[in-house]
Amino acid sequence: MAGFSQSTPGKPRSAVESIMLLLAAGIGSGVMVLPRAMAAVGPGAMLVLFIGGWLISSVTTWILFSAVTEARRQPETIMSISSRLLSNSMSSHSLVGLISPQAARGLDTPTAREPHDPHALLSPTAATVLERKRSTSVYDFKDRKSSKQTARVVEQAHLPGPSYGDLLAMVWPPSYMTLLDLVLLVHQLLALTVYFLFISEFMAKLPLVSECPSPVVILILAVPASLLAQLESVGGLARLASISPFALLFMMFGVFYRYHYPDSGMAPSDFSTAEPDHEAIPSVMCVAVFSFMWHTNCVTVARELRDPSATCRLFVVLTATTVLLFAYTSLAYFGYETFGQELRKVPTIMMLYSGDDPIFMTVRVLLSCSLFVAIPLNVYPVRESILNQVRFHSSGACFEAAIQRQNYISICLVFVPAILAIVIPSVTEIITVIGGSLVTFLMIVFPVFISELVLPETAVLLLKFLALLVVPSLVAASFKLIGKPF
Repeated sequence: MAGFSQSTPGKPRSAVESIMLLLAAGIGSGVMVLPRAMAAVGPGAMLVLFIGGWLISSVTTWILFSAVTEARRQPETIMSISSRLLSNSMSSHSLVGLISPQAARGLDTPTAREPHDPHALLSPTAATVLERKRSTSVYDFKDRKSSKQTARVVEQAHLPGPSYGDLLAMVWPPSYMTLLDLVLLVHQLLALTVYFLFISEFMAKLPLVSECPSPVVILILAVPASLLAQLESVGGLARLASISPFALLFMMFGVFYRYHYPDSGMAPSDFSTAEPDHEAIPSVMCVAVFSFMWHTNCVTVARELRDPSATCRLFVVLTATTVLLFAYTSLAYFGYETFGQELRKVPTIMMLYSGDDPIFMTVRVLLSCSLFVAIPLNVYPVRESILNQVRFHSSGACFEAAIQRQNYISICLVFVPAILAIVIPSVTEIITVIGGSLVTFLMIVFPVFISELVLPETAVLLLKFLALLVVPSLVAASFKLIGKPF
């Protein structure tokens, strides 16, 4: 356990490593329902919806990457702004650079004049905490350089932050950061619960693990996952992250191979009713858009990009989203061409292949490994959000204590969803509905407002108008208010 805490946070990562981390965060359990979704609406409509998801994810991911880069170019400005927030010495007219007009107006309201942490726009990590001999208050970035007589550096690291919440606080009043952190916390805990359920379901079909009770499997998996979750940076998972795209590519190969060379144990195909079900388009739209969702980890990955130039950012974003577009389209199409409407009779395509098929036994193992890596990867931003809230709503001493005990926070963030998966194994549908509505905010709403940091006003207004058209439909479809399940 102690060994993981020594890893260097913020270590610069190459573009390829950043792409792998995004893919590891984006490839989830939803990949197995894509062929079923195509069977519901037809290949043509599914391709259009995939392209829509690709476009939304590309734009919003680029916005977050660019906002992180812009924020980190001006740490002195950010620190000056956050320090003035604490002393109430900043008016809306003195805001320049990164702070948007919306946040500037919010600062002049009575509720915005509450005390804030002096480095409210820079998220901390354990390796950047300074120990004072005579004070327990938290240092800002400048103090780390100028206060060597009263402080001792525990570990030297690159400038941390900004977090996702920090970026939102630059365009909205900082108190609204709590909203994002709460949405992030709930969404990630629900997502991790689903991951544990899917992994236990996969492993239950493997020969050596099939006789082991599902709760035992989940608890055993939670132990190493909690160790990996104690890494102080998502970059520490960069090597393991390559498992996720490999699992997706191998699943594509398996579906393509069985399309040309069927196995005797496969379910029969059914093309008797190939007419698209237009009423299922809203629910399929949710799947197509949310399958490109990695925005909870996007900011942390962007912080560690070695070359944050405009070209490199665009390369990382377009490569990652285009890989998913190609993989998802191929997987859904060949799965649909193999089984047709038979897909709509089962929850996932995996149930239509023989349990003894060595190709899909390997697919189950690889997908289990992929989801296992996604568990600690998704813990990191939640842990950061919890530390943010402790920082804003408690004393400096309490915050430093939380920083020093963040490993215990990581353990809780792994075992709470594991226990939920054991106690309420039938909660998947409820989680999917709630999680789907929260994804809309994390993937579209918040990035659109954050775009004020990097885009001209006309472009921001256009994005807000488009979001106003798309977001209500996605939320309504998530709650099954429009259309019908596919």
